[in-house]
Amino acid sequence: MFVIVESNNSTCFQALPNVFGKSVLFLMSPTAKDPAVETRGNVFTLFLYSPLVAFCTVTGKTTVSQDAWDKCSKTLDSSLDSIQKLLTTFEGVAPAFQYFGEEDFLQSFILRFIFCFTVLSLHTSYNTKDADSRPSSHPALPGAFLSHPSVSAPVYLLAEALGVTSQFKEKDTTALHNAAAAKEAGHHTTTTTTTTTTTTTTTAPSSSSSSIDASSSSKVSRNP
Repeated sequence: MFVIVESNNSTCFQALPNVFGKSVLFLMSPTAKDPAVETRGNVFTLFLYSPLVAFCTVTGKTTVSQDAWDKCSKTLDSSLDSIQKLLTTFEGVAPAFQYFGEEDFLQSFILRFIFCFTVLSLHTSYNTKDADSRPSSHPALPGAFLSHPSVSAPVYLLAEALGVTSQFKEKDTTALHNAAAAKEAGHHTTTTTTTTTTTTTTTAPSSSSSSIDASSSSKVSRNP
């Protein structure tokens, strides 16, 4: 059973027992009020639908140039592929993540959930709060996995590309460099096998406009 919960009481699903002995995975939204959203709700669902738009929402980027958007989309796609590879090999990850990750549609939600957790954990408007301001899962992912350089690297790469690095915790430059180098080395050996997974479906702007409205949900990277 694979369940996504968006609610201010989402964590109540952590107490549900697995009575049938089958794989179960709950992805649960933060329960605290989201500082990036004026009304009720939070950016959790937006991260699952369009992670790059959600990133721009959290950082307050309302307009992004076409070149910057394309670069960020490619960076995010490549980074999520790297996270998926780490997820399948990292010791201590619950089997449910591998089980549901075999389905591409569900895999995209898992990877975007991880990206959401990392962004909100590193952003200064969220990381000073308690765990209620970040999403959670049942079973939970190991802390060592969530803090792995390959998991945090895309956040800093996107922040640098969009000029919002000051909004995030100071990065571990050594770990980030090592993660970027490993990703680059892996790219040269897997280019032919990842062609289909790095395809984006970005809608080009009209000829009268040279920028992209980052609040528009029609710009989606890694559509499920």
